[in-house]
Parts: sequence; structure tokens; C-alpha cells
Amino acid sequence: MPEDPDDDFTPPPGDRTWRHPSELGAERLGAEPRFVARPIQRTPPKIWLATAIGALVGAAATLSVILLSGGFRIVER
Repeated sequence: MPEDPDDDFTPPPGDRTWRHPSELGAERLGAEPRFVARPIQRTPPKIWLATAIGALVGAAATLSVILLSGGFRIVER
């Protein structure tokens, strides 16, 4: 099937069916829409510390339940 040269046609922003809401604000001001990338946000170290402490507390709770229920007793049959 031959390609139609009109396939690469991009309509002007005003003729598009749908536009992102961030594009609408720029058009109201009479400016061209700008696309700005957001900076990468790193997670603060406090979150990693809380995650590590939570994992250790969960592991300790699991081991204590196993210990109290006799899960470490050796049974020979």
C-alpha cells in the first residue's frame, strides 16, 4: 500500500480534537504552549530508614510468632 504524503500532516494546535489542559492555559495568554520536563525527585533518606526499620520489626515479629508457637522444635519420627 503506497504511503500518502498527507500522512505526515499534523494539524495546528487549534484544530486538534483533544488538547492537554496544560496547553489550554498557554493559549489563553496568547503564548505558544511550552512543554517543561519535571525534575526527578529523589526520595528522602528518612523514608528509606523507616522502610528498613519496618522490615526489621516485621521480621522480628514473624520470628517471635514462630518461636512462641514451637516452630523451631525438632520432632523426630
